[in-house]
Amino acid sequence: MIFHDTVTLATSVKVGEDAHGNDEYEWIEQTVPADVWPLNTDQKIGEGSLTVVQRYQVSMSKTANFDPDDPYLRITWQGRQFDVEGSIEAHMVRGRLHHYEAIGKLTG
Repeated sequence: MIFHDTVTLATSVKVGEDAHGNDEYEWIEQTVPADVWPLNTDQKIGEGSLTVVQRYQVSMSKTANFDPDDPYLRITWQGRQFDVEGSIEAHMVRGRLHHYEAIGKLTG
C-alpha cells in the first residue's frame, strides 16, 4: 500500500504515580505513513451553541507501534488532533498484517 501523507500517533505510557497516588503518563509520539480522507460532518444545535463533529478515515502503515487498549491514543494530521473513535483495527491480507485503520473525530 502506498501512503501519500503522514500522521503523528501519540500513545500514553504509564511512568509512575504522583504524591497523591494518581497515575502519571508520558506521551510517546511517532510519525507514521498514512492516508486520511473525510467521511462525514454532523451539526447539532443545543442551548444556543452549534457543535460540529467531523469524522475522517485514517489508514496507517503497519509500521505503527501502539497499544490498542490505550484509551488516550491520539492522532494528529495537518496540525489537527483527532480523538480515535472506537479502536484502531488491524487489516490482514492472506494472514499477514497489511495496515491499520481508524476513525478520527474532531469536535468543534
